[in-house]
Amino acid sequence: MLGGKARLPIFLVVLLMLSFAPSIEGKETGKQNSSSGCTCHYGGAGPTINHNFPATYNPGQSYAIQLSASGGITGSYGGFSLNVSKGSYSNPGTGVSFSGTSASHTNPNSRSWTLEWTAPAEGSGTVSVALAMLTANGNGANTGDAWSTTTYSITETVVANEAPSVSQVEISPDSTAKVNEDLVLS
Repeated sequence: MLGGKARLPIFLVVLLMLSFAPSIEGKETGKQNSSSGCTCHYGGAGPTINHNFPATYNPGQSYAIQLSASGGITGSYGGFSLNVSKGSYSNPGTGVSFSGTSASHTNPNSRSWTLEWTAPAEGSGTVSVALAMLTANGNGANTGDAWSTTTYSITETVVANEAPSVSQVEISPDSTAKVNEDLVLS
């Protein structure tokens, strides 16, 4: 049995060791709100991030979004974390989950995903998209993996305000009207 004096140094050594241990950020089932990167994975050239978010959006319109990672680490494992500042998600494809303005993968066995994004209401302005993607070798460790991040802006489509116009206008009486005489427009 250890005495009180021996317990304190052991406790301090364990505490010191824990402070140098890397923090675990990612999960095999995805990590919500982590679109700034997958920093617990490292080891190779990051993948190319592919997406089809529109350059402009129509308020309230739904868009079928496709996400994929290409290049990077050889293999078929991957993941993503997406955050869109405005709008909402629906119809998650296979292996996709939502939490508020965040979307992520639900298993590491894919490098492509689909979801539906509905643009926000009129007057919401520019939408910010932040996306991190990971390609992994599947060795069960955080080595030999690679990730990339990207940001993207989607501007709101604003319908131009056009001046009204009229046609087939008739004024009576005709051009022979006298001063102080009422005119009728039809």
